[in-house]
Amino acid sequence: MINPFNVNNAYSLPQHAWLELIAQVCKTHQVLVITYPAVHREFMQALRDHKRCRELNSRNLIIFANNKLPHLIALITRASLCISPSTGTTHLALNLGVPSIGLYAEYDKPRWGHKDLHYITLEAPRDQLTKAQCQKIIQATTALLKQCLRET
Repeated sequence: MINPFNVNNAYSLPQHAWLELIAQVCKTHQVLVITYPAVHREFMQALRDHKRCRELNSRNLIIFANNKLPHLIALITRASLCISPSTGTTHLALNLGVPSIGLYAEYDKPRWGHKDLHYITLEAPRDQLTKAQCQKIIQATTALLKQCLRET
């Protein structure tokens, strides 16, 4: 499961980098992206416009437009792993026993630490990340994903 949405914190990947991460993970895994009403339409349009996402095997990408917390919880329980910049989503996943990769600012780590949470540190807010920094984060995330799935 990849949850690319984080409305309360500027530390995240820009949308184009999330789409690139989704495209890379979809090459080898089935990916569930859970959206919510405020972002769904814009995300779906960006997905259609992103060249590498258009080339995806659609069987490997599932988009669920969510608007209820119980639906989110039910979907998380079925995930093998959660990737998210949202401390709320990773907190739910970890409490449900789902290993998670949190893309957080350094200052968030001590506040949200958990033995099953793996971190990718974001060095700058999304609007200040360079293309090279985004690629480094994507590579680190996919490597950590492979490691975490081997452990489960």
